[in-house]
Amino acid sequence: MYLYLRVRSLLILTVAVAIVMDSLWSRSLPLRTVEPSILTGTTITTGSGNGGVSVTISGGSTGSQSGSEGTTAPTTITIYVPFVTFHAGNSRASACVSYRTITMANSYAAQLELNNAQALWARYATLFQRCTPTQVAAAPPSPGTLASSIWQQRFEHLLPTPDFTIPPGFGVINIPSYLVTEGQDTVGFTDSTALGTLSIAASSTYSVSTNGGATFQGPFVHGYPWPTGGITLRWQRAGNTTITVRQDWMARWSLDGQSGSFPLVVTAASENFHVATLTALHLQSQF
Repeated sequence: MYLYLRVRSLLILTVAVAIVMDSLWSRSLPLRTVEPSILTGTTITTGSGNGGVSVTISGGSTGSQSGSEGTTAPTTITIYVPFVTFHAGNSRASACVSYRTITMANSYAAQLELNNAQALWARYATLFQRCTPTQVAAAPPSPGTLASSIWQQRFEHLLPTPDFTIPPGFGVINIPSYLVTEGQDTVGFTDSTALGTLSIAASSTYSVSTNGGATFQGPFVHGYPWPTGGITLRWQRAGNTTITVRQDWMARWSLDGQSGSFPLVVTAASENFHVATLTALHLQSQF
C-alpha cells in the first residue's frame, strides 16, 4: 500500500510539472513584432518579457508592441522580415532596407523565423539606411537589376583567390611538376530581397602562368597531386620564376522565376618558384 501511494504521488507530480512547463513555453512565444511603418532615421531595439517580445523604433516615429499577459497565446503571429533593395543604379548610396510581412501559426518554427528577422534587422542597420516612405512605395527593380546590384555590393568581393602548391616546392628541368589547387572551386550565396530569395551559384576554372603572367595555360578544372595530376607543368630553363594562378569565376543567379549570369570575375595569386637542373641537385646532395 505504501509503495502504491508513493508511485501515485510521483505520477501526479510529473503531470503537474508538464502542465506548468507547457504553460510557460506558450507564454514565452513572441506574439508579433512591431511594424516599422516609418523607417527613415530610426533605430530598432528588441526585448522580451511579460509573456511576449517587444520591438521599439526610435529616432523617427516610435512605437512598441508586446504580447499581452495571459494564459492563451494567439493562433498566428505577423513577422516583419527586412531586405535590401536598390532603387536606382548600382551605387551603395541607392541601397536601403525595406521589409515584407509573413504570417505564421504561433509555433516554435515561428519563433525561429522571428529570431532570424531580428538578426537581419541588426545586421542591416550597420550597413544601409532605412527606406523612406517614397522608396517603400516605389516599384521594385527588375530581377536582373536587383540581382546585379546585390552581387556587386555584397558578394562579388567574397570570391576566393587561388590557393595552390607545387610539390615538392621546386621544379627540375625536363621533369613534370603537378600543381595542386587546394582552395574552393565553387561557392554559393543567398539573400532576402523584395522579390523573394536571391540564389547565386559560382563555379570556376584555373589558368596558370610560369612566366610571371606573360602567357597562361588552361583552362583547368582542378589540380591534384601525382599520379592523378590535372595541371602539369614542364620546365625548360633553370632559375627563379614567378608562378601565377588565375581563377576565372562564372556566377549564375535565380530570382522571382528568372535567371541569368554575371560578367566573368577573375581572382589571382602568385608565388616565387625555383627550377633546378639534375646536375645542381646532384652537387647539392654531395654536401
